[in-house]
Amino acid sequence: MITQELLDYIKNQRQRGVTDNEIRNSLVEAGWKNEDIEEALRRSQVETMQLSNESESKTLSQNASSDNSMKKLPSVDAAIRQSTGLFKSKFRTTLLVVLVPALSSILPPLLLEIISRVEGPSIFIFSISFLVSVFFYFLMQAWGIISLVVLAASESSIGFVEAYKIGFKKIFSYWWIVLLSTFILIGAYILLIVPGIILSISFSLAIFVLVAENIKGMNALLKSREYARGHLGYILFHGIVLGFLVGWPFLLTETFGVSDNLFFVLLLGLYSLFALPFALNYTFLIYKNLKLFKGDFVFQPGSKDKAKYVAIGVLGIIVLIAGLWGVLYLFGSAFGSLDSAREQSRDVERAAYVRQTQTALEFYYEDSGFYPDSLSDLSLYISELPVAPEPADGNCTAAQNQYRYKALDYGNDYILEFCIGGSTGGLAPGERTAKSYIIE
Repeated sequence: MITQELLDYIKNQRQRGVTDNEIRNSLVEAGWKNEDIEEALRRSQVETMQLSNESESKTLSQNASSDNSMKKLPSVDAAIRQSTGLFKSKFRTTLLVVLVPALSSILPPLLLEIISRVEGPSIFIFSISFLVSVFFYFLMQAWGIISLVVLAASESSIGFVEAYKIGFKKIFSYWWIVLLSTFILIGAYILLIVPGIILSISFSLAIFVLVAENIKGMNALLKSREYARGHLGYILFHGIVLGFLVGWPFLLTETFGVSDNLFFVLLLGLYSLFALPFALNYTFLIYKNLKLFKGDFVFQPGSKDKAKYVAIGVLGIIVLIAGLWGVLYLFGSAFGSLDSAREQSRDVERAAYVRQTQTALEFYYEDSGFYPDSLSDLSLYISELPVAPEPADGNCTAAQNQYRYKALDYGNDYILEFCIGGSTGGLAPGERTAKSYIIE
């Protein structure tokens, strides 16, 4: 007969490290039956496993509860305290890092001033000096910003030399992210204001993704977008708060009309040495908290997702080119007739409108599963329906100068016909046909 005393004995022996065979031999010598011994060993094993499972479940429950309590994004006052604490903990190194770009910004105008005082400097030497000065200025500013982010993201204590060594390796990756985001945002703002604002917020963490996770280029922008997904309002609110925290001295000087006073200019310059690293620390902690909140997730951006943003970026590039042509047009109007420049500007504008319409059509197709019957259906995807600039150029007739759109294959394809007067952006003059992402 199995008793509780027997079960307790087996449990105690197991806790002491005695094997089951040794327990069996002891119980047989004490007069216990083999079947009772085996049943008692089995029951004791089951009870031990149940206790272990209950303990493990309790631990997992406690951990889950702890995780849920941690999955709460910090408030403004908590974010300010965190940023201030991070700034204080690395104050000396931060000040040394930020002084380098601050001092280097003085060198370009100083160099140009020295060259201008040299007797008879040639325009070529002055132009080269100007370009070198501009490049040096942007290089040092980018290097300083990256090094400040490296310092903020470093878990261990590093010196400013080490921060600059690490930052130097990421300067060109940083510039590439800035260029990509600039082109994409220009294209997005051309489409509609709201998509531009959304992408501006979504891409705002890309530099921290580059430094902290060593993810570059388009992938850094898309990873930043994933962190921001579902928290755009949170990021925007903290951005507004940060803008007020950092910008109030500048606002006051403008309000009271003392922005030209040398004393206040020097005071604001000194203040900027502290405001910039604080702003970067604050934004980095927003990124870090969102990363902790999101946890580990699979990040595999698809080629179609990238193609969409590449198309918007191409639109931004075309708009910039059109803007440059517009500037040339203004200068041409001032110094004489530049009919060829005007024609080229109109052709660039035509190509830009077509690219813009292609992008809007792809957004419509992605949402609806088919292309629209008419361009007028794109009112939610494009701020203003494109109208071909007039007059027609080159050998294009007035009829060919109009945009002619037609949906094909029950909305699975389309053609958009137009005409350009001269070679533009790799397009030959004459009638052209735009399809999904291509122009023939």
